[in-house]
Amino acid sequence: MKPLTIMIIILISFISEILENNFIFTVKVIEQQNEELVENISKNYTWTTAICNLKKECIDVTIHCENGKVKSIIPSSKLIKNHDSWIDPRGDKIEFCS
Repeated sequence: MKPLTIMIIILISFISEILENNFIFTVKVIEQQNEELVENISKNYTWTTAICNLKKECIDVTIHCENGKVKSIIPSSKLIKNHDSWIDPRGDKIEFCS
């Protein structure tokens, strides 16, 4: 084999190894970022629910949670009066952020 051919084979082998290691490193970084994103999403989220009083009046609200605590509660509807025999199927206790 000619020296130039040997040099090219060594160079290609070297470049392949660098690219493969860089790819593995990149995949590991992306996996870690995805895990952190999923963890962050599970701690910070927004959802809607209705809040009702004993007079069977309810209002829809948007609740924003951060790290298991209520960050904000924003009304998103007008007050609605349910009929007197209405029973809230969720029960008495609503846990806003867990």
